[in-house]
Amino acid sequence: MGRLIMNYNMRILVSFFIITISLQSYGQYKSIGEDEKKIFESTAPESIFVHYNSSFYMVGEYMYFKIYCLNPKTKRLSHISKMAYLELIDKSGERVFRQKIKLDNGIGQGDFFLPVGTPSGNYKLVAYTKWMGNWGQGLFSQEDIAIINPYSNNQKNFLESDSIQSKIDSKTSKAPSFGLGENPMKMAPTKKQFGKREAVTIKFEGKRSEKIPNGAYSISVRRYDPIFPNHKKTTFDHLALTKISTPIFEKNFILPELRGELITGKVVTNNPDKPVGNLKVSFSIPGENYQLKIARTDASGQFYFNIGKPYRSEEAVIQILEEKVDGLTVEIENPPTLVDVNDLKFKSFKLNPDMNDLILKQSIQNQIENAYFKVKPDTIVSEGGQLNFYGKKAKTYLLDDYTRFPTVKETVLEILNNVWLMQTKDGAYSFNLRTLNGEFNNSEFTSLLLVDGLLVKDQDYFIKNFNSNLIERINIVRQYYRIGSQIFDGVIDIQTFDLNYQIPPNKDGLKALKLDRQTEIKDYFRQTYVDSTIKQSKRIPDLRQQLLWLPNIDLDKDETITFFTSDVSGNFEISLEGFTETGQPVSLKETITVE
Repeated sequence: MGRLIMNYNMRILVSFFIITISLQSYGQYKSIGEDEKKIFESTAPESIFVHYNSSFYMVGEYMYFKIYCLNPKTKRLSHISKMAYLELIDKSGERVFRQKIKLDNGIGQGDFFLPVGTPSGNYKLVAYTKWMGNWGQGLFSQEDIAIINPYSNNQKNFLESDSIQSKIDSKTSKAPSFGLGENPMKMAPTKKQFGKREAVTIKFEGKRSEKIPNGAYSISVRRYDPIFPNHKKTTFDHLALTKISTPIFEKNFILPELRGELITGKVVTNNPDKPVGNLKVSFSIPGENYQLKIARTDASGQFYFNIGKPYRSEEAVIQILEEKVDGLTVEIENPPTLVDVNDLKFKSFKLNPDMNDLILKQSIQNQIENAYFKVKPDTIVSEGGQLNFYGKKAKTYLLDDYTRFPTVKETVLEILNNVWLMQTKDGAYSFNLRTLNGEFNNSEFTSLLLVDGLLVKDQDYFIKNFNSNLIERINIVRQYYRIGSQIFDGVIDIQTFDLNYQIPPNKDGLKALKLDRQTEIKDYFRQTYVDSTIKQSKRIPDLRQQLLWLPNIDLDKDETITFFTSDVSGNFEISLEGFTETGQPVSLKETITVE
């Protein structure tokens, strides 16, 4: 069975590879022929299940989420899309946020802090991949969220006459519905009632003493009150409610993001006699772990870049690398959102007087918790010190180890070995390198100049105008490198102290663009109370509503999980969701009480 599924997936990927080679220069949207249409109609769609920590929030709280991107035919995690998108939308169609989530073998995660300016109201949390857009909005994950802003006098969205109180299921669900089978494992806390700041241990085991199945799981422990809405679906609900429709390829075909985030654009000209095809275009994301891509335009001037690695910069630069770019400009394709807000159906939540004290109390607790955030921080998971594309082959010059010179020209002359500046007849400078055997390099290729990760095309401007006292280090690589369709005879990689080099904005053939940052992988704060920390934490209030959020649990290694209660009393829901590696849904819920 595993081999059949693997072969099926291989056929999908091979089909994608063959067709995207022919479509890749046409942007993210492309009309397709009947033969292509038949191939894609036979390939797998995707669906998304979102495990999120609550259906009811107050501003000033974090929304945590884990994304499971699935093949709804096999029920297993999908390996097609490498990016997912999550939007929080109000009833008027306004978006509170839109996040990009990197998918690793169908799994992604993130969080969002609800700002105090967020209006009270009913919202939709919508998740999708671009590939899903070919099947229409019916496959998108659509969840109902209620948000209260207790600092606002405007609560009309919860007081409208046509608003009805949502039915709230306050029972703890232990058995899956829809006849999809039973959970292959079970979980149980050591007891049901706990005191404040007490350790809670949850034990996991397989059904009928079997081994806990391998899979992808996430767990949330959060206070709940049945008076507030709880619309969260389980993994069983998701599979039962997912209906696969016929793909909509009649108008435009949306390319899957097979290798990462897909960015497309076009080179245009104001001179109809000037060709825009076969032009080299670079894409630079600056920063310490920078990224550089180079592509060629097609006959109509279109180009695309696949961004496979995560990035933290919010800026990128696209440049036409040809020498003569007069009359050429770069346009970025900004595809419209795939979410049609007119088709969203919102559940209505209505405030009543019984909620007043609860809302006031929780609002005060949230404010106190946020005031102590610095002593309870989340940490961003390091990307592991990624090497640059040239690896460890560079000779590094830390300029503080040498006598400083104010100009780049003097720095090259006095400090850098095997590097010199060539000057043309009109006085323009450019970098050149000796080969590894010490010979002068007179090849037809130019050297690649990078400053803080940005490709610098106008080397003369940089050499004559940049203050070298701002440079921290220079890496020199004396060998040929091919990036995309461009060959360079070596690399001069310059890093400034503040990693903030700006290419002059008036350069022809250059386009700066803002990027929506991808969500960052975090290790979320876990409060502990052990003998060595009890004394120092005694004066720090602990008013956590969210006792635990673990988006990735390895139950193969950890058959028990321990967390600590806070100073908040009440009922807390333990919710584990996920899928086994064979595609079986898992949804476990238990309730504990803190007194």
